[in-house]
Parts: sequence; structure tokens; C-alpha cells
Amino acid sequence: MKADETAVEEILRRAALICMSLAGSVLLCALLIYLLVEQQAGKPWTEAPATGPFFLALAALLLLFISGAARSRVLRSFVEAKEDAGEAPRPAELAQAFFRATILCFGFADGAAVLGLASAWLGKSSFYGFVICAASFYVMLARWPRRTAFEAFADGDRRADS
Repeated sequence: MKADETAVEEILRRAALICMSLAGSVLLCALLIYLLVEQQAGKPWTEAPATGPFFLALAALLLLFISGAARSRVLRSFVEAKEDAGEAPRPAELAQAFFRATILCFGFADGAAVLGLASAWLGKSSFYGFVICAASFYVMLARWPRRTAFEAFADGDRRADS
């Protein structure tokens, strides 16, 4: 049992490290929006973006919505597969599924931030880019790989996977 606990701690630590770097890239996107759009165009909030950048921003928001659903699907499919096999999942297996789901969610949020950067740069207006970066960062904070969230998932609280 001690080996499983050590494996769980290692997996959660690795997840937090990867998530920290992905969250940092969202902050980097926000900085690039400031540097590329605000400093070059000089009109940060006044111009509405053209249709193309607007749809890029819309696609970014859809990625944020999909991120939660993808995370839930990964966690639920793991639990269903174990129940169908009639096995009780070990804590290390649960932690690995939690790791995969969390990294997938963060990848979607990071992709949304990159689309926000593209939208801001192409539209010459930073508003949508900043909003998308802020929303991406919020999604990341809400889905941060905390020990309490993992324990709720491991204890069978299915609200923890939504």
C-alpha cells in the first residue's frame, strides 16, 4: 500500500509540474498579446475584430467548453472499463487516469489561449485575446491537480470528474 501511495504522490507531482508549465504558457500568450497588439497597434479596446479573428475567438471558447467534457469522458471511461472488468482500480491506476484527464484538459485550455493570441494578432484588437487567456487560466485553476480532487475521485465522488 505504501508503494501505491508513493506512486500517487509522484504522479500528482508530475501533473502539477506539467500543469504549471501549461499555465505559464497561457500567461506568456497574454504577454505576447500585450506586446504584439497593444504596442504595435495602439488601439487596444476600440476596434472590433473582423469576422475571421472573431471566429478564431469563438473556436477558442468552444475548446474551453470541450476541455471539461473531455476530462470527464476520460475519467468516466476509465471507471467504466474497470467496473466492466470486475476489478477494483488501484490508487496508482486512478492517479494515472486523473493525470491523463487533467493534462488533456490543460492542453485544450492552452490551445484556446493560442487561438486567443491568433485572434488578437489578426484582428489588431487585444480584447478577445485577453478574455480568452483569462478564461483559459480560470479553467486551469479550476481543474488544478489537487490532492483533494484526486481523493474525491478515488472515493467514488463522480462530481469530481465533471
